[in-house]
Amino acid sequence: MIEWVPATGERAAELFAACPDYFQRLHGHGYSQEDVRDFLEGKPPEVAEKHTWMARLEGQIIGAVDFLRDYPEPGTVYVGLLMVREDRQREGLGARLFEQLEILSQGERFRLAVLEHNAPALAFWQRVGFVPTGELKPYRQHQVVLLQKS
Repeated sequence: MIEWVPATGERAAELFAACPDYFQRLHGHGYSQEDVRDFLEGKPPEVAEKHTWMARLEGQIIGAVDFLRDYPEPGTVYVGLLMVREDRQREGLGARLFEQLEILSQGERFRLAVLEHNAPALAFWQRVGFVPTGELKPYRQHQVVLLQKS
């Protein structure tokens, strides 16, 4: 059974080290302490609270999620990151993590952004019911595709 535990810098670093492909797509190199800090603390100034959790299975950190409630509008959950260790992908764990977030969120709408060139992530989010909004936005040196699920 998946157990949710509070996110810490040590746990985030452990997971991020197991996801080099994601950070290569994002930065062109591995994760940094800035990535860990952003995961734990980064949020828009108008948002009061950011939720960050790590998923543990059989004693191993296998994933993480961070999300904001009522952002960018009331009744919307904005998923900043949902990540599964690369060596545990394709086991259905990402879908299970998102399903648990849906249950917790009790029918709220969801929005998120995916790097335009991250085809595996775009395919995953569409498999779990997200649709592109048609919006592209700049993010760092990339473009992100906005997706939503009602």
